[in-house]
Amino acid sequence: MHMNAKLMTALMALTLSACGGGGGSSSGESASSVTSTTQSSSSSVASSESTEFNEIMGLYDTSSGTDKNYYYIDSSGKLTAYNYLGDGADAGDNCYRVAVEGDVNADITGSSLNAESSGDYSINIGGNTVTLEMTGDEITRIKAGGISAGGSMSLTLGGVSFRLTPDRATDLTIDDITSMICQ
Repeated sequence: MHMNAKLMTALMALTLSACGGGGGSSSGESASSVTSTTQSSSSSVASSESTEFNEIMGLYDTSSGTDKNYYYIDSSGKLTAYNYLGDGADAGDNCYRVAVEGDVNADITGSSLNAESSGDYSINIGGNTVTLEMTGDEITRIKAGGISAGGSMSLTLGGVSFRLTPDRATDLTIDDITSMICQ
């Protein structure tokens, strides 16, 4: 991208020179305006794209028995829980809804993770810190309320119930879920 901007500027300068340029300062200003606009655009795109949550971002499967539930961590660290209504537990329509009161993880929908300097992530649930310990891009341990688990954890802390898991969904994607949101 940076090389393309330089090439574009060089070509514009050659084109302006070949045309005679006549007004001197106005042609120089045009070329520098294009250059600074191109550089500004590149800078704003780079600064708006954060990689802070790339390792943990994704869809996680918190299903239990016939009750199909998932949570998604987006690129900004925000959690959204989904409940599949067409499963044996809900016996509803063939669609997903964002978790509502009574659904798994309804209380943590809209919460955001904090990136820790250790490479782990934490979330405040009911006034308590829950830590998701990472090895590379995998959650290896979940710690909360003095409990540490190497697998899924279901707890109620400060009146907030949650079920977290290190298990990424393998049977569907977030696009599958969002394309089947209940109407």
